[in-house]
Amino acid sequence: MTIDNTLVIRKIASLHNEGNKFFQNCEYLKARRCYETALENTINSKVQYTKYPLAFNLALTYFRLEKLEKAKSFFEYCMKKDPYDCLAMFCIEVSESIINDSKADFDRSIACMQRCPNHNYADFKKVKLDEKIENVDYKPLGLDFKIELDMLENKNNLENLMKLDFLTVFEVRDVFKLGLQDRSYINKHQTLFKGDEEEYKRSSEPKQHKTVAKKIKRITKFTKPSRLVVSNPDFK
Repeated sequence: MTIDNTLVIRKIASLHNEGNKFFQNCEYLKARRCYETALENTINSKVQYTKYPLAFNLALTYFRLEKLEKAKSFFEYCMKKDPYDCLAMFCIEVSESIINDSKADFDRSIACMQRCPNHNYADFKKVKLDEKIENVDYKPLGLDFKIELDMLENKNNLENLMKLDFLTVFEVRDVFKLGLQDRSYINKHQTLFKGDEEEYKRSSEPKQHKTVAKKIKRITKFTKPSRLVVSNPDFK
């Protein structure tokens, strides 16, 4: 992986992380901006950063903003990435139910869970199972949530499910967390060589800053990705 790609991934992870903070604080407009920018950068740069969590987080943010058509479109994007995704299908069925003022039955979500999808979002192969799948755990993907078959089949619990208020966003995966530590003395999106951090922190004269910046520009051209750190973005 090149240094340029590493920096792009760090930037995307940083946006993802900041978006999650805004989402948890119910600052959904700021969260949307972070997720949209991160997803756009991921698609345009073609780096190896998983698009699914960003798309799902963006969809859920639009849902919180009551932009249901927009939310549905990004949940559908998730289905194109994984045609067996019962959680995204569940959210689609909830969105459609609210938009059309109709009752959701979650049959398509159950079909996805049982590896026999009945939708047209992507190509897939139906899998013949020896026994029913009782739940799907999304924790390995970064979401501390397990969708249960009983939850989908329980018709008496529909009203509680329709708000999606029990769902939260996917966290940044551990492999992308390197470099996301809080370093308040680093300028926003400023990339530093680790050996220069303390010098940059101590320097107070513009001339000193300029000297460090030149040194950084020279060194980062050859340094390995593991020796770079990127600060979090600042959205106001």
